[in-house]
Amino acid sequence: MGERIVLYLCHNDKKGQSTAFRFAEHDRISVFYWLDGTFAFALAGEIDRGGLLGLAQAVYRQTTT
Repeated sequence: MGERIVLYLCHNDKKGQSTAFRFAEHDRISVFYWLDGTFAFALAGEIDRGGLLGLAQAVYRQTTT
């Protein structure tokens, strides 16, 4: 069975500020989050840091074109 990964996307109210990827982990849930222009992103799931980073990079590439 596959793993559930959740992508949160909302308005960035930090006046268009951008950040690098940041990582957090609680219990077994890993999260990468970042700000990019007018959007804030968070990608979360029960997946190892390396696997989640690859997905976060793919999301970033798809949303910055």
